[in-house]
Amino acid sequence: MTRSEFVDLGLTSAQAEKPKDMVEIRSAAAEMAEDAVSGLSVPYETVGLVGDPADEVTEYADEQDASYIVVSPRRRSRTGKMLFGSVAQSILLNASCPVVSTLVAQE
Repeated sequence: MTRSEFVDLGLTSAQAEKPKDMVEIRSAAAEMAEDAVSGLSVPYETVGLVGDPADEVTEYADEQDASYIVVSPRRRSRTGKMLFGSVAQSILLNASCPVVSTLVAQE
């Protein structure tokens, strides 16, 4: 969950009768992750992590003794496709396991 998504969720939560606790926020993040990968035809698990995305992903991979991490940089211009975003780049540089990068084809 990005910082802006977290803030938006917090504002929505603050306007509700009962504000969301961290468990509910992590659950909302897991649902967002599930929506993002629901079309995959391979086994996967989604989790809700809150914090710096690169740090959270690499720490979670370490905790789970992950074999590898798969990242998919955001769609960018032709020139931008040659460069990774800061989150993907940070994961590539800081992960203790191999990192696979994929580019999702536009339909």
